Amino acid sequence: MRITRNSVRVLGAILAVTLDLNLGFYCPAAADPCNDLHVGLTLPLTGPGAAYGVAARNGFELTLRANPDAFRGITFHYEDSQLKPAQAVRAFNALRSRFQIWAHFDFGSATSLALAPIAEQAQVPMFSSAYDPEVSRGRRYVIRFANSTGDYGQKLINELRLRRIKRIAVVVVDNPFFTQYVDTLQSLLRADEILTVYRVDSAESDFGALSIKLNSISAQYDGLGLFLFHEQSRQMLRRLGAKNGFSNIFGSDAFEEASNGTKEDEVFNGTFFANARVVPEFIQLYHETYHNMRHHTFAAGTFDFSNLLLEAAHARQACSREELLVVAKSGSMRSGALGVIQYKESQITGGYFASEIAIKNVATQTK
Repeated sequence: MRITRNSVRVLGAILAVTLDLNLGFYCPAAADPCNDLHVGLTLPLTGPGAAYGVAARNGFELTLRANPDAFRGITFHYEDSQLKPAQAVRAFNALRSRFQIWAHFDFGSATSLALAPIAEQAQVPMFSSAYDPEVSRGRRYVIRFANSTGDYGQKLINELRLRRIKRIAVVVVDNPFFTQYVDTLQSLLRADEILTVYRVDSAESDFGALSIKLNSISAQYDGLGLFLFHEQSRQMLRRLGAKNGFSNIFGSDAFEEASNGTKEDEVFNGTFFANARVVPEFIQLYHETYHNMRHHTFAAGTFDFSNLLLEAAHARQACSREELLVVAKSGSMRSGALGVIQYKESQITGGYFASEIAIKNVATQTK
């Protein structure tokens, strides 16, 4: 991966907004920043969730490679969780045995649910990409770097109502993230709205019989929701065919992989989903650097998280775990790749960083 001159210009524009210009690494007269800080990262770098983990790693790499001097004294340690809770726990414990971990970041709902009580007991500040409030609820050292599932569900339900979609068929894979998303949608329904759920196994890859059934009853519904992994959604859309009876098809942020614009993803054209808003400057930077748009929203989140660490280490001299928590929970509004983000906390949601959620329409541009 190479940072081009134009990419540096775009990155500079984002950082000018993301970081207060009084940060220590911009000011030669500032005190020496914290040194020898270790950040643990458990990401799915292989396996079915690899596309998510690679995108998350890209967000860290963008800030690290463009600002190597700023990260002097901060070391990132990557471990592959494969989205498996047991694997994430082993990796986290291995990191703790080798380093004094200043902060930890985990990607994935199931893995974060497994790690959260361990991080809390060890008093290690852990930040998570999980939407599930259970991850951070009632915990002091665990913070979600994402809105709650209910926020995404409410945004999507509002969009469905704008489009007058009241009778909904949903296909959901047996996975904690997707099932919780669908459960949230069901909890938000009004009396005149109907949601019928068809559940499939995580190993399902054909969808032949189910697609035939859905096409045969499509007249009964206004819309179809696919809460599946990306490859599963693609296969389902292929099976349904271009002339299927569903005029409105929507899903989760797994649909964002279709924005990569490949020939195979043309089947996603016209679909929509709810996800965090990403500023145009970051989208341009990501595309110029990696030549794809695969899950760039996850990269935007880790980009903003890494800049939070820089703020803590350089501007605030938050060299201890407790000081890092104070900076993270300050409630200050921060601007970055996700637009404006702000720490919030309640008994229901736990601690998390909230950002604006947008409805994104898929319109692939075939290469």
